[in-house]
Amino acid sequence: MSPLEKIQDSFFEHIGTAAALIVTGLIGWLSLQVAPIIAPVIKSSLPLDAVLAVLGLSLFLNVGLTIAIWRVASGRPSLRLRNGILWDSDKNPHCPVCKNGGLHYGEWSYQLGYFCNSCNKTFGLTDASGKDVKPAEVIATL
Repeated sequence: MSPLEKIQDSFFEHIGTAAALIVTGLIGWLSLQVAPIIAPVIKSSLPLDAVLAVLGLSLFLNVGLTIAIWRVASGRPSLRLRNGILWDSDKNPHCPVCKNGGLHYGEWSYQLGYFCNSCNKTFGLTDASGKDVKPAEVIATL
């Protein structure tokens, strides 16, 4: 893969993050431009207690939303590639192509390995040198 292709792949992987950063920066810049105009109007029309209450509520809701998003994002099982198969934190095998679980180990079409029903492919369980490894040996190293 050429360096340009790597940059393109990285760009498209992180396009959502980049868009969110751009929108956040734009909102911040607009807020700095509008704040000097609106601040005197807010100061004259609302009491300080009401403004502080709204700011406190906003801070509380933003922290709560951040925690909720963090918990949802961290709840996804992380898969690690080990010996040609993806493994979750409970040591269950997942397909390296479609990431579906429920692979079955055995001999499939004269090939020993894990079979994925979704992809209809068999994935051998091998070490770095290409030798076949038993599932118990891999699970012991996870």
